[in-house]
Amino acid sequence: MSHMNKMLVLTAGLAISATYPLVAFTFASADTPTAPIYACADESDDAARLACFDAAVAALKASEEAGEVATVAVAEIEEAERDAFGLEGEQAVAAVSARIVPRRAEPPAELDEVTAGVVSITENNRGELIVTLDNGQVWRQSDSANVSISRKKPPETATVRKAALGSFRMKLGRASPFRVKRVE
Repeated sequence: MSHMNKMLVLTAGLAISATYPLVAFTFASADTPTAPIYACADESDDAARLACFDAAVAALKASEEAGEVATVAVAEIEEAERDAFGLEGEQAVAAVSARIVPRRAEPPAELDEVTAGVVSITENNRGELIVTLDNGQVWRQSDSANVSISRKKPPETATVRKAALGSFRMKLGRASPFRVKRVE
């Protein structure tokens, strides 16, 4: 190998190691698991583009192997939806998930609660609270509990927890929990 080739290899090696922090940042801010791969195509320098692709593919492969990401064809989703036709709620989600989520050695922990920021709290014509959260969820009070909320300092977050028989309870600030039903 000539001196020029050694210099080229060394330079490529430096470009690769210098690219990793940029690629790691791209992964953290990506909208989809494949976005970092597509972003690499915009790199004009061949060595940097290759390093970017290598890092992006390695990260995607690691995520797939860890069961964090699955590649699913639209046809698989459509077939799973046909199989779940007529089921409601958690049964439908479970049926579709069973078909399209990769098998993992350890099943994911079941989600028992969600905490999100409160965008608005209104009251419908029946006196039930309607709570809109910053994650897009809208919940309606489904019991007749009197929920006391400060108008001067409304709660900033809401926690919704699973309750008995498929119901849910919401806690707003210091107010007592009350039953809710998701409407959006």
